[in-house]
Amino acid sequence: FSTLEALAGYVAGRVEANPVEAPAPLPTTTAVTGGEIDPDLGQGFHILPVHSAPAPASTTQPSTSRGSLLVLGGTQAEADTLAKHLGIAESVHLDVDTLLRADTITLHAADLAGAVWRAPRDADAEALGAACFRLAQTLEARGPLPFLFTVIPGAAPAPSAVAGLTRALAREWEDTRVRVLTHDTSLPLTDLAARLATEHSTDDAAVDVRYVDGQREALALGGPLS
Repeated sequence: FSTLEALAGYVAGRVEANPVEAPAPLPTTTAVTGGEIDPDLGQGFHILPVHSAPAPASTTQPSTSRGSLLVLGGTQAEADTLAKHLGIAESVHLDVDTLLRADTITLHAADLAGAVWRAPRDADAEALGAACFRLAQTLEARGPLPFLFTVIPGAAPAPSAVAGLTRALAREWEDTRVRVLTHDTSLPLTDLAARLATEHSTDDAAVDVRYVDGQREALALGGPLS
């Protein structure tokens, strides 16, 4: 993926051009401009203002009458529930532990109508991120995917490696509707399915999305603080 390759090259170039004996200390305070701080992100990063983003009427919806929904995480029954709410005929369930153990990934579904990655926060972040990268390579080789929603329980924005990979894919996969959706850990599955259905029919440019008291909000990550 060119985005990840460019980032790796930039970091390597900066390290080679600017060798230091020890890293500069992180700032002791963190500034915010009308936004919020997630302590899991650590100091030195900020979030641009959070704004309300009501779901607009969709003008282009991918067809969901055919194909299968690929669901990573949860159970087969939960995957079936998500597919039903999204109007997709059937689901293909992929267990997280199975994905982590797999060196290669083969998907037998003839046609995928979309994918939902349910990334548990208690998983090994580095291992799961690498496994999802391999899964993304498999999906890319199959051709454009109508949508990819990464769902992570807990505070927004999600700091996990899978969320970061998803944000990179949002830049790479121009023909795919990509979202990182964070939600309360106690959210019932049917409510989560309803929110996924909303995202499925919403074609704004938001990538990081959360719901507060039922209201949809979009978040934008900022860069390092000076």
